[in-house]
Amino acid sequence: MAFSREDAERCVGSPNISENTDMDGRSPYYIFYLATGEWPIAVFGADPRDDLDAYARFCPVQNVDAEYSPTFLLHGDQDNIVPYSQSEQMATALQNAGIDGRFQLVPSVGHAFDAVGLRNKKVRQCFAAVMEFLDQYCK
Repeated sequence: MAFSREDAERCVGSPNISENTDMDGRSPYYIFYLATGEWPIAVFGADPRDDLDAYARFCPVQNVDAEYSPTFLLHGDQDNIVPYSQSEQMATALQNAGIDGRFQLVPSVGHAFDAVGLRNKKVRQCFAAVMEFLDQYCK
């Protein structure tokens, strides 16, 4: 489904952006700016090709230190939005800083695979591992 810039901009300030939890009904704003490669500019206002330093504070892998919280990384190996190599890099950074970091690569699923809910066995297994991790640190 293709959307125009006008379709995308009409969504600004609407619940379609801020409150949309239906992954099949993702907003024209998200789809348009992702498809055009303008997502970073649309949400942040700077082009990473021109001002990469402006993004450094938002890049978790660049901000890991000894005070970083334990982190569980859950990533689908078919993610076409965020390469799972970014989670691998984060897991390495956590390990190098001595932080408990767990990385679980989920086979045959893409980005936002958890949107299908707990009725899916693979998602239930993933969230069971996440809950076990949280129980360790949040009691």
